[in-house]
Amino acid sequence: MRINRLIWGGLWLLWGWISPAQAQWNHLGNLDQMQLNDARNQITVTAGASIVQISAIDEGIVRIRLAPDGKFGRDFSWAVVDLTPQATINATPVEDTDQRVVYASGSLLLQIDKQPCRITVMNQVKRVLVAQDDRKGMAWDGEQVAVWHEMPEWESYLGLGSKTGPLDKREGAWTNWTSDTYGFQSYTDPIYQAIPFFMIARDGQYAGILFDNPYRSYFDFGKSERDTYTFGAEGGELNYYVIAGPTPKEVLRRYTELTGRMPLPPKWALGYHQCRYSYFPDTRVLEVAKTFREKKIPADVIYLDIDYMNQYRVFTWHPEFYPHPEKLMSDLAALGFKVVTIVDPGIRNEPGYHIYDEGTERNAWVKNPDGTPYVGAVWPGKCVFPDYSNPAVREWWGGLYKMLLDAGVDGIWTDMNEPADFDGHKHTNPITVMHDNEEQPADHRAFHNVYGMQMARATYEGLQKLAPDLRPFVITRAAYAGVQRYTSSWTGDNTSSWDHLRLAVAMCLGKGISGQAFTGVDIGGFVGGAFPELYARWIQVGALFPFCRSHTGTENPDQEPWSFGPEVEKIARESIELRYRLLPYIYSTFWECSQSGTPVMRPVFFEFPDQTWYNGQSYNFMLGSDLYIYPIVEPGQKIHRHRLPPGLWFDWHTGEKIGGGEEAVVVPDAGARLLGDAVFGQRGVVSEKEMLNSLCPLPIYARGGAIIPTQSMVQNTGEKPQEPLILEIFPWGESTRTLYEDAGDGYGYQKDEYLLTTFHCRQEKDLITFTVDQPKGNFVPPQPVDRRGLLRFHGVERTVTDVLVDGQSLKDTTQSGRAFLYEPEKRLLTFPLTDRTQATRVEIKLASELPADAGTEPVSFDFGLVKTRHAWDSGFSAVTSDGQTTTLRMRGLGDPWIMGQPLWLNGQVVNQLKITIAVQDAKELIFKFGTWDEPWINEPRKIVIPLQADGQMHEYTVDLSKVSDGRWNTLITGYRIDFPKELPIASKIIIDEISFTKK
Repeated sequence: MRINRLIWGGLWLLWGWISPAQAQWNHLGNLDQMQLNDARNQITVTAGASIVQISAIDEGIVRIRLAPDGKFGRDFSWAVVDLTPQATINATPVEDTDQRVVYASGSLLLQIDKQPCRITVMNQVKRVLVAQDDRKGMAWDGEQVAVWHEMPEWESYLGLGSKTGPLDKREGAWTNWTSDTYGFQSYTDPIYQAIPFFMIARDGQYAGILFDNPYRSYFDFGKSERDTYTFGAEGGELNYYVIAGPTPKEVLRRYTELTGRMPLPPKWALGYHQCRYSYFPDTRVLEVAKTFREKKIPADVIYLDIDYMNQYRVFTWHPEFYPHPEKLMSDLAALGFKVVTIVDPGIRNEPGYHIYDEGTERNAWVKNPDGTPYVGAVWPGKCVFPDYSNPAVREWWGGLYKMLLDAGVDGIWTDMNEPADFDGHKHTNPITVMHDNEEQPADHRAFHNVYGMQMARATYEGLQKLAPDLRPFVITRAAYAGVQRYTSSWTGDNTSSWDHLRLAVAMCLGKGISGQAFTGVDIGGFVGGAFPELYARWIQVGALFPFCRSHTGTENPDQEPWSFGPEVEKIARESIELRYRLLPYIYSTFWECSQSGTPVMRPVFFEFPDQTWYNGQSYNFMLGSDLYIYPIVEPGQKIHRHRLPPGLWFDWHTGEKIGGGEEAVVVPDAGARLLGDAVFGQRGVVSEKEMLNSLCPLPIYARGGAIIPTQSMVQNTGEKPQEPLILEIFPWGESTRTLYEDAGDGYGYQKDEYLLTTFHCRQEKDLITFTVDQPKGNFVPPQPVDRRGLLRFHGVERTVTDVLVDGQSLKDTTQSGRAFLYEPEKRLLTFPLTDRTQATRVEIKLASELPADAGTEPVSFDFGLVKTRHAWDSGFSAVTSDGQTTTLRMRGLGDPWIMGQPLWLNGQVVNQLKITIAVQDAKELIFKFGTWDEPWINEPRKIVIPLQADGQMHEYTVDLSKVSDGRWNTLITGYRIDFPKELPIASKIIIDEISFTKK
């Protein structure tokens, strides 16, 4: 970070090892012997001089190790919490032939082919999760190790932590070597993190692989060979874990069980953070903090970058810029601000500097091969580097933070810890320097990728000891697998560009897939400085990232929320306010992650694993399980079109219901939405102010069935909200959600000082039922107002006739504040819940159905583009029209379908379907429809219509009332037409008309 030097990331020469393509690989040969140990948790295979161990680590987790010379080294891991196998392998094989033997271990099958020796991991129904390539399998060349696996068509590869490029890494190759890559670009690789874990997705089934090797490693997902993916390392052991699903949440649950989970952070760390390189002197820091309060822009944290130090010496204060740090911390605390200071690992090589003297006395520095301290260069000039691979050094380093904590500092930012070294080859320590390596001395190749993680570990453990009653907040730039046990992270020195705004989502999703849930980016970009529209779009989405911080470089213009004029300030304020209103939901999602590993900010396929087309989606995401966000990442977008996932969705800005699969269009008018073809109009030449005022809001949607806990506005997390719990409820079908609460800091929650409340909502024809279970835990919210809650039911289409709470009508009560308010124009029902810490039952009675004549007239859709257009198509390209008919041509294999225009039909009256269509390959189509009660257009409401595949136009008529199992006899809201998956790529479909008539 920090200076505008030349970008050296990207394609760069590797040193000290032979590239995989040049290696002379020795491949594992035929199986000679095989033995299951007495504990029945490990199979040992001998193949020539080599040995392979297959261990049942836990239910759904298998470990595979190779010793090419038959000798395993120390069994040790920086990533895995417990290496002891916990599961068992059945003593009797499922299959044992001359070709292979198959063992069962819990829900997995372990297939070992004999000639040559290859390993396949399958699930119970013999679906392959991971299969070593028959031609290459496991191999070695000198110190290098590698393994090749079969690579099926349509399989996606996701994860590897903070990597550039698209979310799906298929057809790419990636290197793990933590690198200081200031101003990295779209395909710069390697960069700051080295997370050797990825998830495999195919046909709605998921698995994972952790390659636990801290040496420089590489991952090639079909770039070199289209039918195999491979990974390997320049040294160390071929040692990897296969982690079963079948869902992505289950894969990540097992992965984080293996490598550890994110601890629950202090609640203040979930607020908005403000940073720049650098705020100085101390009066400038106070000025920024006071401006937040004067402008009423919520914020919790302010950062001090390297200029707070005396000549960049860590654990010092600049005597001129920060002469009275304790007073500064006190003044900031009075304004409701926490302070996070940067700490780098480079220690000025200066006798008389107390940190240098202490470290030298303790023999704490990374060594040259001759045993002398290695001297490189970072910000202080010539520097030595702590050897965090030594437990004693980590303990000493952790104790140094007392100086900062005593001054009032609240959190620590560990940076430049790749480690960056301006004198070193490729800006890092030479690979020849030596490390203690937990009393197993090794050169830098074995520890480089772990250096930053262990610095964060030393920091986290030090803060725990120094302030045992507070939860530490640590953030790191460099990382290895398992880093989530100690720290949050961000994506490093990004650039102020639209390209990096697009990268931000994919990179953070990749980190979440890899176990790092508490993650974010430098909002606005660090390199180059943002401009108004870019910052506005960045703060809109960045305010909803798990870690939320604006940051910019030393030579850039100011990048605080008010720095770009009143229009952008308004957007920034509203975006940050939304984050603070959502804090109860966000905090509950963080708690969920600490329990299961499920990311806070998660790819859409985490919630819809069978919707495989989401595997490659790099820009949209879910915040928790119930908020869908589709960021606007292109300049000049006044109108934004996007497709919604399956289910029913509520526009967060308007409350309008939208069926899954529909195309939604967001426009500047307070989030108003159009369907189908929007009239874009002429933009013309407008002023920047007019352009900023016309920006549409961030598209946000609440999932049907969601129960989202929010609160009224506060300026920081230490401020008590007037309404500490507002439940935003979006009824649809049946749903269950939970709310987690505790003190927000400390460890009382580990002693049952928490409150876990479960809510249930059920929507029926004329009744909405909402129940609150008796909460679990002993945490008591502050009295008295916090015992109340406010319920807000969205999308209530029909008049509310009464609300009963535990059988008592709110119409009949005279108690103050207990009456309900129904706003039909907003479709919103609001009323208080007197005591949310007690089990409660709410019944909302609705007026009768809509008028009998609603949707009773026939509807016809003419598929000429000039008249009507389908809302969405999938699997088709080159959709054309001659003004009479619409022609669709297949794009590729998949699930081809079209979504029709929105409907409003009374199925009891309008009950006949006519389709005029010509097909050359499809022998049938499947008609699906959604109802008023269940708008999701999916199974089982389907009708199969046989077709004549002759390329000629035919009309097909269906009596819907006879073939829909009674489901058509209700209000119909939409339809979809599916075609068989087996259609050839060149297939053509021509549609003329679809109509709904009366028999």
